[in-house]
Amino acid sequence: MRLIKPVLLLVLAISFLNAQEEKYPWDVILKKDNTTIQGKILKVTDDHIEYKSKGKKPFMVVPRSEVSSIIYSDGTVVPISSQEKEDNTEEINLKNIPQEREEICRSCNGSGSERVACSVCNGSGRLKCGSCDNGRVLKWVIVVGGRAHFESFVCSNCNGTTQVACYGCNGAGMITITCRACEGKGKIVLNK
Repeated sequence: MRLIKPVLLLVLAISFLNAQEEKYPWDVILKKDNTTIQGKILKVTDDHIEYKSKGKKPFMVVPRSEVSSIIYSDGTVVPISSQEKEDNTEEINLKNIPQEREEICRSCNGSGSERVACSVCNGSGRLKCGSCDNGRVLKWVIVVGGRAHFESFVCSNCNGTTQVACYGCNGAGMITITCRACEGKGKIVLNK
């Protein structure tokens, strides 16, 4: 019977919260004398709880020793102990909780992309011409009088250099890819 009353009160308080259709979400303070206080929790200290009530007062204070639990507007229920600290609880130290921060990516300097050597030409920008042999091309030529023979001409593809611009990088030797470190975002998230 002792357990049913607080649980019933807790269920009623949650139902009461869900029934409210206000823009400002309210928390509920369940007191040990089975009364409730509706307001927004501002601060919970070792000896009191500060809350903003629905009225015009800036904030109100209730002694922690009078409170059994708090039901926050998101439905979270936190039992309140009047003791300073229980053996099985730890004090939360925000300095020990890893916090994330964003930093500009050093790999791409925040651009989200990076330049790398072309994998087709290994960064040279040139490939061996596939149309000629040492910059020359043999062509079958028919001369007036019916005689035919092969003649050697400069390759029109490479202009006799034996190399052509790489098709992978258009002769630049480098290509732009999405930065692998930041996945194209330009920033990376670090734990402090």
